Amino acid sequence: MLIKEYFYNIECDCCKTLADDSSWCADPEGAKEVADDNSWRTLGGKHYCPKCWHYGDDDNIYTNDGNVWDDDT
Repeated sequence: MLIKEYFYNIECDCCKTLADDSSWCADPEGAKEVADDNSWRTLGGKHYCPKCWHYGDDDNIYTNDGNVWDDDT
């Protein structure tokens, strides 16, 4: 029998890297947990891998696509 199943992962909106290319989850919440456990950030509805965001000297978060977020975001 042929069965079709869907699996989820998180892709960085900046560099298109996957949160974990070897771990696909059966539900969206599981994929979000994997990303959170690996230092990913969700800012303004976009997902950023650890290579695409950093804290500035002013404690704001800067993303490689030019956005700036305060730490409460």
